[in-house]
Amino acid sequence: DFNYRSLELAATFNKGTAEIQSARIAGENIEVLVSGLIPFDRVGLALSTRLVRSGQTGPDQVFFIGGSWPDLVALPVSQGETLSPLPNRD
Repeated sequence: DFNYRSLELAATFNKGTAEIQSARIAGENIEVLVSGLIPFDRVGLALSTRLVRSGQTGPDQVFFIGGSWPDLVALPVSQGETLSPLPNRD
């Protein structure tokens, strides 16, 4: 269970998709920061999530959460990691 104290959310809705510009969920000793897309017509999800713990030493935990319901995946993302484009198949 995650007992949160507050939720702040800024999002836009356009053509069946919610774009979460920023969301902040504050708990007792942890803060969850979220941004991404939720396309309702495709029953999908693509979110970037950062866990910030109070008193933490070291980098925050960052995850990509995505996929289609009900088979979502959560993948850790290393700090400073960059994604390279896929090579052309020509």
